[in-house]
Amino acid sequence: MEIWDLYDNKRNIIGTHIRGNKILDNTYHLVVHVWIKNSKGQYLIAQRSKSRTQNPLLWECVGGSALKGENSLTAALREVKEEVGIDLSPDNGKLIFTEIRNDVDHIRFNDILDVWCFEYNGPVCLKQATTNEVEQIKWLYPKEILTLYQTKKLVWTLKYFFYIISKIISIWKGKTMFVPQNKITSSRIFLIKIEKSFNMAQKHYTEVHRSLPELSPWLEWATPQYKIEDSYEYILKCHQEWDKGQDYTYAINNHLDNFMGTISVFNIKEKDKSIEFGYWISTQYAGNGYMQEAVSLLEKEFFNMGINRIVIHTDVLNLKSANVAVKRGFTLEGIQRQKTWFEAEQRYRDINTFSKLKKEYQEI
Repeated sequence: MEIWDLYDNKRNIIGTHIRGNKILDNTYHLVVHVWIKNSKGQYLIAQRSKSRTQNPLLWECVGGSALKGENSLTAALREVKEEVGIDLSPDNGKLIFTEIRNDVDHIRFNDILDVWCFEYNGPVCLKQATTNEVEQIKWLYPKEILTLYQTKKLVWTLKYFFYIISKIISIWKGKTMFVPQNKITSSRIFLIKIEKSFNMAQKHYTEVHRSLPELSPWLEWATPQYKIEDSYEYILKCHQEWDKGQDYTYAINNHLDNFMGTISVFNIKEKDKSIEFGYWISTQYAGNGYMQEAVSLLEKEFFNMGINRIVIHTDVLNLKSANVAVKRGFTLEGIQRQKTWFEAEQRYRDINTFSKLKKEYQEI
């Protein structure tokens, strides 16, 4: 009999659960996935035993459910030893990302998924494994893993690997420590790396023009002369900056897939572990708490990656923008007097500086 700890959505343990029984709504068990990477850039992939009841002979990374009393790291180390016989060093692993999964493609999961990556260049011998869960193992490059997925030989829930592979590579190469997920979801909205397409440019252009009375007092580029070509050039620039690890701009969509605005992460200072948020939302979606939710999602994403300080700057007269920071618990550090020159008004503007530290973060 396998017993798991049960968690709420803030990762507080609220009870235990016997594997095989139905998990109640709004309760979760902890699951770990472990991607083992060698110095050649290959990943250790395991083929599930033909005797497994689910997905026999499909390929996957090592992983499984945390047992009662285990934390994420100890569960990851145990699963690797059990399945492929490797004793990994805790110092060689990094938590790449975590998410709460109520369902995946409309299939109920009710788990908290922690994805780990470990660097390992030693031998692998299945005879050292303590279970018979694995048929065989291979070291494969990401393109070869993609082929497995495209030919339906990879466990389908691992498709996220192709969204985080650039993050894994960046972390291990030291390019940047802070590479977020391409898509982050909550109950009402999702943030997604802004799509490089004419269709996305059209959506962006449309919402900008619908919102000009509210945007133009604060954003100098938001004028009646703003063209769809400007939107497309902006999106191209966002992609270039994302790929360089400089800035990360997300489209904010509701679950009807309506584009509502953008939120960006910039001024990334790795030494100081500091970043800045900037955002705008279309007038037709304002006043519903969507921007607070978007800020909350990115707070969680970056604080979990090790960021220590998040900054938001707002014009002192832009009360709605400042209210987002205030409601998310940011502290007003002060006002920078005559910080920016506003060409349209031929005058300087005063700017609020809000900040939040990791120790002050609470998932609301």
